[in-house]
Amino acid sequence: MSSGPGYRQRGLAVKPQNRKGIRKLANQVRRLLDLDEDRIDMCQLLEHKLHECGIAFLVDDPSSPELAPDEHACAYPEAGIIVLSSETYDGLCNDNHRARFTVAHEFGHMLLHGSTIQGLSRGLDPNRPHKPYCDSEWQADTFAAELLMPAERARGLSEQDIMDRFGVSWKAAEIRRSVLEKEQATHRAG
Repeated sequence: MSSGPGYRQRGLAVKPQNRKGIRKLANQVRRLLDLDEDRIDMCQLLEHKLHECGIAFLVDDPSSPELAPDEHACAYPEAGIIVLSSETYDGLCNDNHRARFTVAHEFGHMLLHGSTIQGLSRGLDPNRPHKPYCDSEWQADTFAAELLMPAERARGLSEQDIMDRFGVSWKAAEIRRSVLEKEQATHRAG
């Protein structure tokens, strides 16, 4: 989720999206889907609310797998489908923090990369390095963080408070706190 010196390119080159725009989208989604609680019921979101948005989900069938053996989930924005491993789906139903973030991440792909034509950047060579804000995985991680840990509710909290309040892992809480602190420091300096 970070875009600092430790940033490692992971995804496809897509149209640029900054954190501010992704935050705005995540806040709009929260309002439109009536997600007022701090700890979003991600199972309810997946099974009911995404359906209202025209997004379907499938649990991967081991007899004819859609996912690679090490994949937890995958989004097919052009088809409007999210595929989850059975482990991820079971984890989501049991409120597992990794499964929660994974589903929010794939939801981010659906919204940010709505179709291959729309999402992929024609001007970027996929074999050349690209900036975080042009990276599909950075964008989806950023959306997941903004959806699960809204800035106005997470700002000023400790990692433990973020974990407890929003149902995320220590690592997600640590990155979120760091990003929000950097934003505040930049705001004060500017």
